[in-house]
Amino acid sequence: MEKKLHKIAHRLIVDGKWTKDSYDVTIDGEQYDFRDLAKEHGIKFDAKAKKQVNTNADMGKTLDSGHTEVDRDGDSKSEE
Repeated sequence: MEKKLHKIAHRLIVDGKWTKDSYDVTIDGEQYDFRDLAKEHGIKFDAKAKKQVNTNADMGKTLDSGHTEVDRDGDSKSEE
């Protein structure tokens, strides 16, 4: 169970913050509160603050205009 618990923690804790709306997790068909399991197994994270995830992002579009120079100061181009 500990290996599965750490796998869940690795996927759902980002920058020390929980990313899911609920703390309920299922391991081997049993429902648990992740906060309790984390405390028992020494996994530290901020259970009060949830990481904001942008669910409105359009992954099909690119912001790249195709230009090599990104900003006006020229440091994005190689200088010779």
